[in-house]
Amino acid sequence: MNMFYFSMNPYHSSLHGVADDDRELPVSELPVLKRPWNRELAEKTARLLQSIGMPSCLRGTRYLQTGILLAKQRPELIRNLSQKLYPAIAEFHHTRPQCVEKNIRHAIETAWLRGNPVQLEALFCCTDPDKGKPTNAQFLSLLFETLSPQCGETLL
Repeated sequence: MNMFYFSMNPYHSSLHGVADDDRELPVSELPVLKRPWNRELAEKTARLLQSIGMPSCLRGTRYLQTGILLAKQRPELIRNLSQKLYPAIAEFHHTRPQCVEKNIRHAIETAWLRGNPVQLEALFCCTDPDKGKPTNAQFLSLLFETLSPQCGETLL
């Protein structure tokens, strides 16, 4: 009599407040995206990403939208992507922070290669053309600044 067991809910360390180096993060440091979030900001973010040619079918696009919404609620998250923002996005989407980073990088690269060059140049005029596409941090910071200029929030 052979029996097979499987788990319906796999254990993800990012969902349970365990960092990659096996130390626990305080629950207060794990941001929770409040619902309902700002629908207007979510629509503006989607329109901006679409205008630069970022495909909406990519996971990285959804992760960028969630990251902007989280950063709008807690602006300190944008200062520390690897330690705070990626784990928060991963928790919201039930994945790992490494997957979030990789998918955001892929979405930025896709937009940079196949997107609207005029809109990209207008938005990212300050990036170094010798280095190519902006980093995840540069991209998220510029999106954040573009979408919330009226708030006067500083990133550094």
